[in-house]
Amino acid sequence: MSTDTTRVQIRTSKQLKQQATETLGRMGLDMTGAINMYLQQIVNLQELPFTPTAMDINTQARWEAEHHVGATFSTVGELMKDLNGDD
Repeated sequence: MSTDTTRVQIRTSKQLKQQATETLGRMGLDMTGAINMYLQQIVNLQELPFTPTAMDINTQARWEAEHHVGATFSTVGELMKDLNGDD
């Protein structure tokens, strides 16, 4: 491997990092090796090595709830006004 390397930093959850590290370890890989394999596949294929797909409605709703997407209301009255479309 070349000694001409650079650092790549990402942000991810502690849980995902731990799960990925454990899974990769069972495959005899570490995070650096796996990410380098991923990047090399992108270069080789000139595309992602998987096909991203849209989330189904349940997955989308769960994601939105987990990431606090959407309107919030201080009172039931505010919620009802929004639901009824009152301006």
